[in-house]
Amino acid sequence: TTGFSRRQCARLSAQAMRDQTGANVVRFLITWEGVEPSAPSIDYNYLAQAAQQIQAFTDRGFYVFLDYHQDLYSRHIFNANSWYTGDGAPAWVITAGSYPTESCGICLLWGQNMLTNAAVRNAIYDFWHNREISTSVGLVYLQNAYLAQATQTMMYLRQHLSADAFTHILGVDPFNEPFDGGLDGAAGTTWEQNYLMPFYVRFRAAMDAAGWTDKLALIEPLVFWNSWGAT
Repeated sequence: TTGFSRRQCARLSAQAMRDQTGANVVRFLITWEGVEPSAPSIDYNYLAQAAQQIQAFTDRGFYVFLDYHQDLYSRHIFNANSWYTGDGAPAWVITAGSYPTESCGICLLWGQNMLTNAAVRNAIYDFWHNREISTSVGLVYLQNAYLAQATQTMMYLRQHLSADAFTHILGVDPFNEPFDGGLDGAAGTTWEQNYLMPFYVRFRAAMDAAGWTDKLALIEPLVFWNSWGAT
């Protein structure tokens, strides 16, 4: 509605941020759904726009860290009239998962979905357990598919950002606010050891394969320990 392209908006935002706050680091969000809206097709237009927007910030002296974002795993879990929604995984992943109708029950807070919404919990549980799902292009392992598209994203950005812009990339957060979906009777620290850290190790290998060896993997702990504290 402004008449500006996304690239122009990014330039204006970057300059305003520098002028008004003096900040020099930006967290740049990207989602699995944006990168791979259908299986196994990468949306290079989405990645091209991301590269242009990142470049707009690095041209103005910003450092950038890429945040592979998710909230409650996917917006496609939720009903049209739900009080809540999320983002992250694409529709084809959720459709193939055949999850129950979502319901948070009596939820006063958005985050309660992570504890009481069976559809959300089942879907994220499947991700950590690398469930095999049947899609229009055949059988796919969820975590494998995630790592494959993330590798393609990082390769694309390394190849299409200027050399100077790429030096201003600090690293990548592999998975925003990870939550378990079910601890299988174990403690949170045990779940981190058995599921979260192995995923981070695999993502680190994907970074190295994509030419991001000198970039940081900005990993997060299990969200409940991080935000609510251990008991």
